[in-house]
Amino acid sequence: MTSIFRTGSYLIKANTFIFKLLFVVFASFYTIAGMAANQFGVSAVDVGYDTNIYVSASDGLYILDPLKGQLLSKLTKQNGLPDDFITSAIQFSNFDDGTPVLVAGTKNGGVAISIDAGKTFVIKTVGNGLISNYVTKIKTDSRNIIVGTDKGISIIQYNPSSKTFDKIINKTTANGLLNNFVNDLAIAYPVDSNPVCIIVAASVVGVSASQDCGATFTQYGTKQNGLPSNNATGLWAYGTPAFRTNAFATSTDSGFSPGKLTFPLKYFKPITTANGLLSNYVTAVGPKNFSYPLHLLSIYFLGTTEGLSIFLGDKVFQNNYYR
Repeated sequence: MTSIFRTGSYLIKANTFIFKLLFVVFASFYTIAGMAANQFGVSAVDVGYDTNIYVSASDGLYILDPLKGQLLSKLTKQNGLPDDFITSAIQFSNFDDGTPVLVAGTKNGGVAISIDAGKTFVIKTVGNGLISNYVTKIKTDSRNIIVGTDKGISIIQYNPSSKTFDKIINKTTANGLLNNFVNDLAIAYPVDSNPVCIIVAASVVGVSASQDCGATFTQYGTKQNGLPSNNATGLWAYGTPAFRTNAFATSTDSGFSPGKLTFPLKYFKPITTANGLLSNYVTAVGPKNFSYPLHLLSIYFLGTTEGLSIFLGDKVFQNNYYR
């Protein structure tokens, strides 16, 4: 994605069919996988580095093959997880040595880490340094694991020599966070090839941003600089030196604000029901990443209390995707 939010109308028209097709495939996939029949609460859905889909649910972690429309496996306490209630999960390839890493955050049991595709897990809890066992969000900078909780942020650092995650650094309001309860996290890199990542945290009193990978939080997003509300419910950020582009978006209980991942944080005009959103209470924001040149389109999928809206370019492209 990019900070260009007004794309050419021909691009929007040319890709209208693609986006409609995506939703047909999306709906069909979950029917094929048999997920729709299961009665469980979904906390989060993430796409792994291995291209599989990781569904965090109240009864375990579901791993799905999007190409075959199949449920590959379901991981629970019986497989070594500390809790069946999974709040967030990611799968990534470690930047240092290519080690595949699977991480699951739980509601009551802390964080589970696997480097053997879920066969075994190492558990991180308050007993060995985690700031809280209640995990709200898991992210990575492709090396370390960034954990959002109800009491702050824990950064679990990777040791390439031992291939272990053996050091935990905790961050709270004492380090600049606006609030210790983290609703969501986003990770990005500046476009100037600076290797230090940017961490953004959402809370009920606004957005906190760190330009030094969590060492300090010194930049903030609130109603004063463009958010429709201080209650930030979801985040998405993108920055990469490869395309020299960046984008940033925040969902709130009063609408959605796209922006630029620059410092100080810059938000554009808030998007609300007046612009076509199903509801002003936006619970989550997430774009669909396309390869070049489609990354130049600003496409955001907005979960609201009334259903799903798609924001494309500078307008709400489609609405009413709900069961």
